Amino acid sequence: MRVLFLWTIGPIQPFIAAARTVRDLAYGSWLLSELAKAAAKALHERGAVLIFPAPEKPNEDLKPSSTLNVSNRVLAVIKGEPRDWAEAARNAVIERLQGEMQHAFKHAEKKWNWSFPEIVHERTRQQMEDLLEIYWAAAPYPERTEEAYSKAREQALWTLDLRKNTRDFKSWEGIPGLPKSALDGFREAVVVVKGPSNQNSRKIQRYEVHPKVKVLKEQPPVLREGEALSGVDLFKRVGGYAFDFKSLKTVYDGVPSTSDVAAWPLIVRIGKDKAEQWRQKVIQRLREKEVAEDQAKSETLGVYFFVDRAADLITGEKKYERQRQFRQVFEQDWDAVLGKDTPRPHPYYALLVADGDSMGALIDAQKSEEKHRILSRKMAAFARETASIVVKYQGYPIYTGGDDVLALLPLHTVLETLEALDQAFGEAMRDFVHPNTGGTPTLSGGLVIAHHLTPLEDVLTTAREAEAYAKEKPGKHGLTVVLLRRGGEAVRVRDTWSALVEHIRFWAALGQRGLFPRGLPYDLQQLAEFLEPTGLPPEGYQAEVKRVFKQKRERKDDEAWKALEHHMNARFQNAGGKHPARLLLQVAYEMRLALEVAKAREIAQREPYSLQQQEAKEAAA
Repeated sequence: MRVLFLWTIGPIQPFIAAARTVRDLAYGSWLLSELAKAAAKALHERGAVLIFPAPEKPNEDLKPSSTLNVSNRVLAVIKGEPRDWAEAARNAVIERLQGEMQHAFKHAEKKWNWSFPEIVHERTRQQMEDLLEIYWAAAPYPERTEEAYSKAREQALWTLDLRKNTRDFKSWEGIPGLPKSALDGFREAVVVVKGPSNQNSRKIQRYEVHPKVKVLKEQPPVLREGEALSGVDLFKRVGGYAFDFKSLKTVYDGVPSTSDVAAWPLIVRIGKDKAEQWRQKVIQRLREKEVAEDQAKSETLGVYFFVDRAADLITGEKKYERQRQFRQVFEQDWDAVLGKDTPRPHPYYALLVADGDSMGALIDAQKSEEKHRILSRKMAAFARETASIVVKYQGYPIYTGGDDVLALLPLHTVLETLEALDQAFGEAMRDFVHPNTGGTPTLSGGLVIAHHLTPLEDVLTTAREAEAYAKEKPGKHGLTVVLLRRGGEAVRVRDTWSALVEHIRFWAALGQRGLFPRGLPYDLQQLAEFLEPTGLPPEGYQAEVKRVFKQKRERKDDEAWKALEHHMNARFQNAGGKHPARLLLQVAYEMRLALEVAKAREIAQREPYSLQQQEAKEAAA
């Protein structure tokens, strides 16, 4: 008998989000996709007809480390006892997981000479297998008709939800006396990093005699002094690799740090050869400060352009004095190697989280097995195109699967990336009509511009909140951009995706030309807050804005200032006289965001955006 089989693996967000580094985040995302792909491969090899995913070349696309990313749900048509199929899928997942763990630990031993006792391997395996939540459901699908398919799918989804709500709760067997994971705060650590610091030595001394924890006395690469990692954390860290869309290979050393992405505009300016010369100079200075060679060379390229980040590699006795000395020679070497006219890197980068609007409703609207397969292939094609777009504009695609996007973006090309992604999604979905809107399905997302030293977990949380806020926009197709400044207030704006990109591009075009001072956004913000309780009509706001512009005008560029006035008049007109204070505040925040983009573009020596093109796009919008 034909059966519709639905299989799922989790937990998704807790496993991915427990990340201190981009390596953790990228590997967590990549691994879950690979495990789901292993399940899909096992089902295909047993004769299942796959629907989600629906690879056109399954023998190639379902291979480990292929370019195909698979979501946590697999939908297929099978024949026979569903329990046997579920067992085959689970066995494939466990086999792939164990293979990846062995591969990761062998890599760590080969590259960093780490040797973990068998108890660490065993506890890591236990924690990983305990972490995974695998569920399945099945429903009869005797006839290949739209009605039968819709009924079977609805029943399978309903059954799966019931199964998840009645999931097994195993009693947790903790180990007294061990520290908890520094990332999730739940699982006991299998390894702690003692390091040379006296303070940390005293803290960790009591764990040295425990048979179920490994104490590393020297701070190794990719770990931090004082860190306590569970088996899950350790596996993600030592297995910290993902698929590289440039080489089309799975690589260990291809995952950038947030410092890399922030430094990229400067690296583009000076070239990779000069950047590597600078890296070698910094490594030489670190070695002079008694930093082990493996540790000095363990970091990614961008780290060496930020003095504080590079100084953090100096640990041990009298580290603060040694760090102070290092900072002094860092500044001297900068002028000698890179030149006095070479600017310091702008310490900000962007993290994007995005996905399609109400995709569940779109999936439900496709009533046949074949229509679902077509949609599945379109989403897979968009995921591949997304990764290519991000790489093209010098970003890093952490995860692109189906309609989901998670990527690191440098600020000098962030607007081009956002525009290209929006267009790519529209192109991929052009043959579909969304049941909620009657139009082409749209993309919404949250973009966070953050300092490269801001904890990654905080940035990711903010990005997901920004995405949720964008999806609250009526009609959706929203984009929320948040600026997280260190020690300052967060700035958040939301608008239609394409409109917000164009607005920020307009202000960046003016900002890069130096046509308004950095204080102007703050003046407009204060003006909005002052005028809001007065009940002043929109015409009054416009007059006040012109007055402020006139006061702040420092350079004579009639064309640019004419474009600025035209832009503001159009914004007030499009608002229809509603909430002028809110509009003015929105403009002030857009300016602040745009100045960050303009700064990065100046460092990368990118030409300012064309004001004529901007006016044409604004008019078309």
